[in-house]
Amino acid sequence: QDTVTSNAFVKIEIVYYWTDPRLAGWPAAKALPSTLWGPRMSLKNTASSNDLVENQWAFELIDFKIGRLKRGISYASTINNPMDLQAFPFDMDCLEVLFRTYSDWETLDGSQRGSAASMKTYRVVPIALPSEGSWLALEWNGVIPEWEFLGVSTAIEEMPPEVNGTEETRLCVNFHISRKSGVPLRQTGLATHSTSIDFHTSLVISRGITT
Repeated sequence: QDTVTSNAFVKIEIVYYWTDPRLAGWPAAKALPSTLWGPRMSLKNTASSNDLVENQWAFELIDFKIGRLKRGISYASTINNPMDLQAFPFDMDCLEVLFRTYSDWETLDGSQRGSAASMKTYRVVPIALPSEGSWLALEWNGVIPEWEFLGVSTAIEEMPPEVNGTEETRLCVNFHISRKSGVPLRQTGLATHSTSIDFHTSLVISRGITT
C-alpha cells in the first residue's frame, strides 16, 4: 500500500475448476491436447499493462471419469488504488482488485486466447466441493506498515448484456484497511511503503465447456 502514489502491489492466485464432457474417460497415461482450452479472467485495474505478470502453474485433468479439469493462474501487479483522504489521519481504505471475463478462454499451451462473441459460454461461481479447496485463503501475515488489516470481502457480479451481445462477469476482491491511530502525522503524510499481498481464491465454472 503506497499512500503517495495511491497504488499497491498484489499477488493473487485463481484456481479454476470445470467439466469438459469431451474428456470423460480420457486415458490417464495420455497427455492432454496442447490446444485444449479452458476459462481465464483478466486483471482489470493494473497500474500498467507492462507491470502485470501472469503465470499458469497448473492445467490438469483431476477426474478422468467425468472430465473434470483444474487450471491455476497467478497474477502479480501493481494496481491503482485511489484513496479518499477526507477523514485523514483517521481514514479507512478499500483496496479493490478487479478481475473480469467475457467468457474468456485460453489454450493449455497459451498459443491461442479469445472471448465469447455473444452471451456467456460459462458462469463463474465460488468453489463448493471440499475436495477442490476453499473459496478464500490468505497466504500473507496481514501486516501493512501504518495500516491495520480489517478483513477481505469478495463479490461476483454478472453485468447486463452490452449492445454487441457480450456479457461481462466481474470478480471483486476487496481488502479493507484503516490507518493506525498511533502513527504520527508527519509519517502518514510521507508514507511510501509498498506491501505485497498474497491471496488465493478458487472458482468453479458451472457449465461444461463445449466448442
